Amino acid sequence: MIKTIIYHEFLNLYRERMALLLVLVASGLTLLGLFNGQERVNEQQRTINKIANEQQQAIEKARAELQQRGAHKTPRNWWDDVADVRGYAFYLMVDYAVKPPSLLAPLAIGQSDLYPYFFRMQVDTKQAVLQEKNTEHPLVRAVGQFDLCYFLVFILPLLLITINFNAVAQERERDQLKLLIVQGLSPTRLLLLQLATRTGLVLLPVLLITGLWLIGSPALMHKDVDIGFLLQVAGVLLMIGAYSLFWILLSAWCIAKGKSPAHNATVLVACWLLLAVAIPMVSNTLVNFLAPLPSRITYINDLRTATDQVERNSEKTLAGFFQDHPELAQHQASSQDYALVKIAKIDAIEKSMRGLEQEFSTQLDAQYRIGNRLKWLSPASLFYQSLITVSGNGLAQQRDFLQRVEAHHRALRHYFQQKIIAANERGDFNVCATCQTPVTFADFDTQPRFALAEHKDAQSGVVNSGLFLLGVLFINVLMAALVLMAGFRLNNSIEVSRQ
Repeated sequence: MIKTIIYHEFLNLYRERMALLLVLVASGLTLLGLFNGQERVNEQQRTINKIANEQQQAIEKARAELQQRGAHKTPRNWWDDVADVRGYAFYLMVDYAVKPPSLLAPLAIGQSDLYPYFFRMQVDTKQAVLQEKNTEHPLVRAVGQFDLCYFLVFILPLLLITINFNAVAQERERDQLKLLIVQGLSPTRLLLLQLATRTGLVLLPVLLITGLWLIGSPALMHKDVDIGFLLQVAGVLLMIGAYSLFWILLSAWCIAKGKSPAHNATVLVACWLLLAVAIPMVSNTLVNFLAPLPSRITYINDLRTATDQVERNSEKTLAGFFQDHPELAQHQASSQDYALVKIAKIDAIEKSMRGLEQEFSTQLDAQYRIGNRLKWLSPASLFYQSLITVSGNGLAQQRDFLQRVEAHHRALRHYFQQKIIAANERGDFNVCATCQTPVTFADFDTQPRFALAEHKDAQSGVVNSGLFLLGVLFINVLMAALVLMAGFRLNNSIEVSRQ
C-alpha cells in the first residue's frame, strides 16, 4: 500500500510541471548560492596570499638592503632606512594580521563583506590600525550578496510550502479518503507519505549539492580535510534537514485541519512572514533599542580632539608617559627625541579614548547577549545565526579576531618601544649630520608575528550546531504533537461523515 501511494504520488507530481520547476529552482539557487559564497572565499584567499607574498618580499628586501648598507657610506634619512629601528617601526615595516576563511565559509557570506579580515599593523594608535578603509560600492554593501544561507533561511521554506500546501487535496476532492480508510490507511498517514515524497523532491537535491560542494571546497582553497571537517559537514546537513522538517510539520498541521488548499497556502505564507521576516526584524529593533551604541560621530570627534590636545602638549605628554612607565624613567628624553615622543603620543591618545571604547564594548556585549536570547523566538533567526557561526563569519568570531589583533598590536608596539629605548640609551640616534646612523634593527625574523587559532572557529561551529539541533528538535517535537492532534480530529471527522 505504501509503495503504491508513493508511486502514484510521483506520477501525479510528474504530470504537474510545477513540481519539476520547483526542483530545478531549488537546485539552481543552491548552486548559485554556493558559487557566490565560494567566489567570496576565493577573493579573500587571493588577497591573503597577496598579503603574505608582500610581507615576505618586504622582509627579503630589508635583508638585502641591510647587506648592501655597509657599502654605501653616504648618510640616509632615518625614515628611509630599514636598519634604523625608528624608520622600520614607524614607516617601512610590512606586517599584517589576517583572518583566513574557514573550510565552511562558502556556506554563508554573512557580514564578511562588511567586516575587515586583514589589517596592516603599524607602531601607531590602535584607532589608526583598526580603521577600515572601504573602497567597495555602498549599494553592494547595503543590499548584500546572495549566498546559500539566504536561500536556505528564506527561499527554501517557500519552496516547501509551494509543493506541499495542497497535499491530500486531490483525494479529498475526489472523495477517495473514505475508500482509503476502508483499505486500512488513515488520512494522517497518507498526508505524511505525500509530504515526505514531495519534500524529498526539493530537499534531497539541495542536501546532495550542498554536501558535495562543501566536501570539495577545501580542494579549491588548497587545504586538507580530516574526519572532523566531514563531521562538521554532516552537522550542517542535519541542520538543514531539521530546519526543513519544521516547515514540513507546520504544513502538515495546517493541512490536517481539513481546510481548503487556498486557506492552507494563505496560513503558511502568513507563518513564513511572521517567523522569517517580522520576528527577526522586531528582534533587531529591540536589540538596538535596549542596548544602543554610542554615537560614531561623537567617537570620531573625541578622537580628533584628543589627537589635537596631545600634539599641542608634547612635553606634558612625554612627562605623563614616563610617569605611567616608571621602568623607563631613567631613559627620559627631550621633546627633540622624535621616536620617544611619538610613542608617548600614541599612548596618550589611546589612554584618552579608553573610556569611550569601553562604553562601545559594553554595549556590544549587551547587544550580543540580547540577540542570543531573542533568536530563539524564531526558527529562522536561530537557523541563520547558527549557519553564520558554523561558516566562521559570525560576530563572535569577528570579535575574537579583533581582540587578537589588538593583542598583537600591543605586543608589536611594546617590542619596538623597547628597541627604541635601548638604542636611545646607547646614543645610536645622536650622530652627526654627515655620518651614517648605526644599525639599530636587524631582527626581521624575531619580531612578533600574528597567529590565529583556526580551531576555535570549528569548536564554536560545533557548539552552535549542537545547540541549534537541540532547539529545533524541541520545536519539532511540539509541532509533531500538534500534527498528531490535528490528524486525530481529521480522522474522526472523516469517520463520522463515512458513517
